[in-house]
Amino acid sequence: MTELEPLAAHVAGLRVGSMPDDVRASARLHVLDSLAAALAAVGSDVHRALAPVAHDDAAAIASTGAALAHRWELDDIDDATLLCLGGLVVPVAVALGRERRASGPETLAAVVAGYEAAGRLGRALRSADLLRRG
Repeated sequence: MTELEPLAAHVAGLRVGSMPDDVRASARLHVLDSLAAALAAVGSDVHRALAPVAHDDAAAIASTGAALAHRWELDDIDDATLLCLGGLVVPVAVALGRERRASGPETLAAVVAGYEAAGRLGRALRSADLLRRG
């Protein structure tokens, strides 16, 4: 078994119903925060640049959402990794949830899974140290 397999099994098994209330509440706030950050960038230079080439598929929706969420650097940052997790995770979870016709709870579970995976990988790779070193 590789070192990533336990992490993959953990995030694949996440279900909103089995999460503590504070985790669900925090995930909802992260979703709203990331969507608000993306909405703040509507009409910006990034939005104008991406609009003509945007397509209605999950990859385009996710990448456009991520670019917009990070445009003004309003998206959240994980202090331990120095990664803007919300701007990465939420647009992907929403785009894939839309494409797969996932329920709200399934999409929220995907958000938590994304935060878990990206945060743990960032810590394992010592991304904060890498960024500080340039």
